[in-house]
Amino acid sequence: MDAVDRGEWVFWQTLSYPVHKDHLGQYFIGQGPGQVGLTWADGITLNGRIEDFFVLSEDERATLFQGTRH
Repeated sequence: MDAVDRGEWVFWQTLSYPVHKDHLGQYFIGQGPGQVGLTWADGITLNGRIEDFFVLSEDERATLFQGTRH
């Protein structure tokens, strides 16, 4: 959660599952109606193994999104 709060790009398993924080301060995995909470109701237990989450570095972002406009 700290990485998301710092503005880093965090994903679960693949680039198809970004981890993000909504306007209420809740963390989610995925996008749209298929997203799930980052943690169980206890707010601690992750919905996924910690080793399945990764952060894209600045270089990786630049390489992946080279030539695209946001």
